[in-house]
Amino acid sequence: MAHDLDKYHNALEKYARGISLSPLLLQTLARKLELTLYFVSRALMRYHAMKMEEINKIIRELWQATYKGQDIDTIKIRSDTEPVAGAGTTAAAAAAAAAKSTFNYRVRLQLEVEERMHLELMMMMMMLMGRWCS
Repeated sequence: MAHDLDKYHNALEKYARGISLSPLLLQTLARKLELTLYFVSRALMRYHAMKMEEINKIIRELWQATYKGQDIDTIKIRSDTEPVAGAGTTAAAAAAAAAKSTFNYRVRLQLEVEERMHLELMMMMMMLMGRWCS
């Protein structure tokens, strides 16, 4: 009985040594892994965008239920990704860039149209005044 077990003692190691992967097979596997990483990254980005929409919907509903002022319609959270240096055009480069990307979150106030136009006019006047005074 012990003799039978000794025969299979190093079976996994012997099997692994007997397998040789061709360079073409390794390239194919690497490409498939790159594509998988790329599509998983894209799916995660879409999922993040969907969740941000849901969060903003809840915030908007709560804002409208609690805030009674007339100057701000709603607030929302905005997220932007910072571009990563070295992001190329291949799927692998895009996936690597997505994996390394960071999100910046900020709260935005959604103003009424009249208020927004007033603020934009004020900003333009300030810019013109700055140019005129320089």
